[in-house]
Amino acid sequence: MGQNIEPMASAKCCSLLPPRIWPAANLTGEQVARYLEELFRQHAPPLILKRDNGSIFNNEAVDQVLARWHVLPLNSPARCPRYNGGIEKGIREFKSDLPAVLPPPPAWQIEQVVPIFAALSLQQNTKPRRRLDGRTACEVYAPHRSRRFGQRERRAIFQSILCDVRVRISQMEKPDRRDFHTAWREALVRWLVGQN
Repeated sequence: MGQNIEPMASAKCCSLLPPRIWPAANLTGEQVARYLEELFRQHAPPLILKRDNGSIFNNEAVDQVLARWHVLPLNSPARCPRYNGGIEKGIREFKSDLPAVLPPPPAWQIEQVVPIFAALSLQQNTKPRRRLDGRTACEVYAPHRSRRFGQRERRAIFQSILCDVRVRISQMEKPDRRDFHTAWREALVRWLVGQN
């Protein structure tokens, strides 16, 4: 993005934050909320958190943490797998590099796999990428390049996006929850594109 703005973080990988391993098969939304709270305290929150529909990132506890820290949620469009294509590709690359000797995830001893995952994350983030003009993710998304947003600025951005959403919703005959989510996502993307 222009002006050294990198306001988005992926809920799946928290790419702007240091890697930490979650035993994902057993996580609850409340545990994710506590973990996000800890990360936000330690590293400052992103402006936007990208998350999947129907996942453990879409629940009341996570929503409360995002609201408290003024983080704008960006959900994937329903039934649109290509929207997450880059994330899914990254997960496939990561999984393909996992050593074959590792047991299946439910049997992992977290303290044993953390160094392996940290090394794999570093390996993936230091690979030159065609999509990044031959640069690495570390070069492009380094924390020192990320812009920080204060609470006042976050509120102003939220109000601007919400105003856009209200206009769109008011033009619909019978909007439902899905219409609101679509309008929110589209308004948020328009705001992001406008930042270039």
